[in-house]
Amino acid sequence: MYSLLNEMLLNLRQRNGWTQEELSELSGVSVRTIRNLETGKVSHPRRASLRLLSSVLDPEGRQAFLMKQLTHAGLAAPWNGTKSPQNALVGRDEDLRFLSGVIRERRLVVLVGPGGVGKTRLAMALAESATDGPVNGVSVIDLGSLPAEGDEPRQSYERVSAAVTKERLHPSHLVVLDNAEHLAPSVTRLSRRLLSDHPGLRLIITSRLRLAMDAACTWEVTPLRTDSSCARGGLPPAVELVLQRTRTSYPGLADTMDPAQVQRLCQLLDGIPRYLEIAAERLRSVSLEDLLALLENDAKLEVLRSVDGSLLPHQRDIVRSVEWSLALLDPALRSFLSRLASISGEFSLQDIERFPSSASSAPPAPFPPLDIVQMLAQLADHSLVQVVRGDVYRYRVLSCVRSVVLSAAEHAIPVDA
Repeated sequence: MYSLLNEMLLNLRQRNGWTQEELSELSGVSVRTIRNLETGKVSHPRRASLRLLSSVLDPEGRQAFLMKQLTHAGLAAPWNGTKSPQNALVGRDEDLRFLSGVIRERRLVVLVGPGGVGKTRLAMALAESATDGPVNGVSVIDLGSLPAEGDEPRQSYERVSAAVTKERLHPSHLVVLDNAEHLAPSVTRLSRRLLSDHPGLRLIITSRLRLAMDAACTWEVTPLRTDSSCARGGLPPAVELVLQRTRTSYPGLADTMDPAQVQRLCQLLDGIPRYLEIAAERLRSVSLEDLLALLENDAKLEVLRSVDGSLLPHQRDIVRSVEWSLALLDPALRSFLSRLASISGEFSLQDIERFPSSASSAPPAPFPPLDIVQMLAQLADHSLVQVVRGDVYRYRVLSCVRSVVLSAAEHAIPVDA
């Protein structure tokens, strides 16, 4: 079936005068695998095996060319579902470096973080990196369009299970379950079953809500840094993202923008990549100065609406994105978040009791300290409160979340409407 691969490997081996057994000893690839590759019995060879063979068969530096030919011949790990966009991943080098090692050693990685922070983009990059190692096939399954768990957990589980089991899972397959927060119990249950039934399977799950899975490596995907102290002589990652996206769409425009103003733009948008990308798109028709003025006047809810038809409805603007997360909270947590939203900037546990509810100027009903800790933990698990860890822990509500919550309270609109 793959004559190019058959001929290439066979010719290279014979050119070196090696038997299959000798090539196996030199490369670390089994004789059976070499035989199956040369005869075309393997339909989707592992890229790790191809790299090992290439390093022996092409020791003079043409390995990259050989791998390119194999990839062009359709021999890369099969990929089903959404693929990464072609633009570069910005500000996630350390995350990707660490997680690439984790996915080789462990079978379950959960990426958690607020809406728009880049969980899906990082998951795609991580899946791509895994195809160079232990993975021989990738399936990306977007759960965002499925109904929320609600009061029918059995039907919810069956829907999630059907979305996954329709994929042909090969040994050493990697499955990405994207946008899982509204289906957390079903996804948790199904993940445990998949890992048990398929010993070679690996899972990457993205969710705004932390999942209760002890076996998982749970990684917090945080907003891109906006402060100059992290730039190490260059630009903060958030600023770099805006300039890069602007430069890609409108060559020359990025060179005319003041980096300090771009940095202010990034700070107003919390360093959330999706909002930064929408802002970069807005610069096509609105000057940076005018856009900053709108955002300074808290018009971000109206200004930042994406026209990207590939996004789910709740991903296209700030209001619907935040409301999607708020809908997963019970009334007590929504009320508590409303109080926290009245606090601008970072705050401590002790600060919370000093602020009234945003919906009323009356003195707030006291929260017992234990309740405060528990509710803070739950809101942090939902990625609606950011934990600033240090010698003293502090907390903050992202400004975009604050804007939606305070607007809902001001207009007496239920935050999950």
